[in-house]
Amino acid sequence: MDIPQRPGSRPVASRPYSVAPHLKVELWWQIESLLKTGIIHESHSFYSSPVLFAPKKDGKLRLCIDYQRLNQQTERDPFPTPVVADLIASTRGSRIFSKLDLQAGFHQLRLQDCDQEKTAFSTQFGLFEWVTCPFGLANTPG
Repeated sequence: MDIPQRPGSRPVASRPYSVAPHLKVELWWQIESLLKTGIIHESHSFYSSPVLFAPKKDGKLRLCIDYQRLNQQTERDPFPTPVVADLIASTRGSRIFSKLDLQAGFHQLRLQDCDQEKTAFSTQFGLFEWVTCPFGLANTPG
């Protein structure tokens, strides 16, 4: 997966949003779990997008990265990306499957090494970048 930029684009850099003191523990816990699984790693990128939390229906918090500015300067794919639900529906009646797990397939899409720095996000705990495809980026599957 790649993130093509429009010609003449400059790195998007934003300072982190402030996080309420009682949410800093949750932020640290979520970053630690992503680091341990190898989905993110520390970064020294010129890019940075801020982080915020969105509540889930069950009351837990979802870590969200604000990629609005990055998406504005991303070149859009000329073809639609497949929706995961459509891919799952297309396997109905199949007997043999590969190791690709379509339910957890989102974090199995690896970013090109040269584009990982564009996904950097800033927190009070440092700058991190994604190794796999994050939610909220332009041209990623829905």
